[in-house]
Amino acid sequence: MPNPNVPGRLLDGLVLPPNWEFAYGYPRERREQGHRFIAVWWSPYGDEAMVADGRMTATAEWVVFKDLALLLERAGHGEVRRLLGFSDAEATHVLLLDLEERTVRVVPYHEALAWLEKAAPVPQAASPLVLTEEDWERLQAAVREAVEQARAAMEGKAICPT
Repeated sequence: MPNPNVPGRLLDGLVLPPNWEFAYGYPRERREQGHRFIAVWWSPYGDEAMVADGRMTATAEWVVFKDLALLLERAGHGEVRRLLGFSDAEATHVLLLDLEERTVRVVPYHEALAWLEKAAPVPQAASPLVLTEEDWERLQAAVREAVEQARAAMEGKAICPT
């Protein structure tokens, strides 16, 4: 069901292929954690394809980004490509992808990233680690042994004259 609160302009005629986000390099576990929306664009810093979901930003597969640019052209939205950044220009806009509806929107860069931060699921806190007294003593002994081995290895090495 379309979400009326999603920002930007829907790019009609452009349907995101199944599993495209995984080929692009978006981690499958992020999707399994409930992330529905991602933003994609090109960054001149490192000349990289980028992806963000409101909780993380990472580099992605540039070849797959180029394929998306071809999809934009074929769907009659070639003018959008120039907004997404180039090797010598920062992105002014991103493509906001709805991973459930498989739709694509063009959204101003800062607006999209701010919206993603609000829309992203809140991570669940990990369960606290509970150690028995016996576990704690074994852990301390293992650390002491590792430190002793490291000291012995450092003392046994000759220092090379410079």
